[in-house]
Amino acid sequence: MNGPGPASSPVAPPVSAAVVASVPPIGASLASFLTPTPANLSARKCDSKTPVAIGTADQANPAMAIAFGPSNGLVAWTSRPGRLAVRPVDRAGEPTGPMREVEVPAELSRTHGMRALDGKFLVFLSETDYSGPMPVLRLFALAFGTDGAPLGSPLQIAIGERGRIDEISDGAARGVLLFAGASPSTNVKTGRLVTISVADDGISQTVFDLPQPSKRARPLFSFAKEHNVAVLGGGGVIVVDGKASLPIQGESLRFKGFGIAPQFDGSSSPGSSSPGSSSPGSSIPFYAITSFGDEGKLRYGSLSLDGTLHLDKKEFSKDAPLKPPFNPKVHWATSTGAGTVEVFSSTSPVGAALGTPVDLTATIPDLSSGVWTQMAWSGEQVLVLHSAGSTVRLALLPCT
Repeated sequence: MNGPGPASSPVAPPVSAAVVASVPPIGASLASFLTPTPANLSARKCDSKTPVAIGTADQANPAMAIAFGPSNGLVAWTSRPGRLAVRPVDRAGEPTGPMREVEVPAELSRTHGMRALDGKFLVFLSETDYSGPMPVLRLFALAFGTDGAPLGSPLQIAIGERGRIDEISDGAARGVLLFAGASPSTNVKTGRLVTISVADDGISQTVFDLPQPSKRARPLFSFAKEHNVAVLGGGGVIVVDGKASLPIQGESLRFKGFGIAPQFDGSSSPGSSSPGSSSPGSSIPFYAITSFGDEGKLRYGSLSLDGTLHLDKKEFSKDAPLKPPFNPKVHWATSTGAGTVEVFSSTSPVGAALGTPVDLTATIPDLSSGVWTQMAWSGEQVLVLHSAGSTVRLALLPCT
């Protein structure tokens, strides 16, 4: 084990929540690489492998996160109070560089996820502030290069006095979008969309406040080279480049399920398309499951950047496989019971189970992280991030 590298500079003071009008594009989505599908899972090798030790912590079950980008992966965990440790790994889960430690506020004991960008990684850490009459979430982001070197200092994300984060997008080339909804318990009545940009010298952010689109925002995100788009309220509101909130217009249908393509060719400007236009870049592909119950149907369409919705007339069974550019993304979940840790896999949007649950405790010796165990698709393998006591390790997810 290599020793820790130098700590980063002290944590920056809290940021202002002022609305900034100019929102930079953060590039195309990396979802095509980052998304595990049943097809690429079935093509992976099933060789057995001894778990690889990545690093140590001063406590059992440290908060952990992992992500893979176009070149490699990064593992992050809380090594001790006030310190976040990171280490780069290859697609097989083998370390490719030394462990580094970065100084963070001691209260940031929870990882809130990690996103891979183009040549960088973004790690989120959170704490809950109980100093006021109601709990408030505090969220920080830290940027790293592919070798685990920190880029600038940790930045507090301007979510205001909200108690939760609704969603953080998958990574785009140079950043992510984040949506934090209204928080009645703290008297915050608006939602907030935060554009987080990452450069070689650190992180910047811009924010856009809008009326809460519905009781459940259900944010979806799509990216192009020139545009960042968020769709909120199950297809009710579109926000383009963090500075225009438009109601979605078109056929009035109740959607049981609704999804948009993570990437589109955004060569046109917002508002440049007209109803029925099919010009490249003027719209985002979507799918919708219309109606409810056994009669629900799967339909496709396009959403223009001016908020106009076009729904194709052709219907498919709601259980039919999704067509390109949509892929059945695989999700994993863990459960514990009777001394075991089982992992389940399923696909969206219908939640179809993939194979049988895998008992990790039967195949990974000394696993102690329970439901905090995580799975990650490396582009070649499904890796299991877990702890064995105070040791952070990676193992292969057994094939079934």
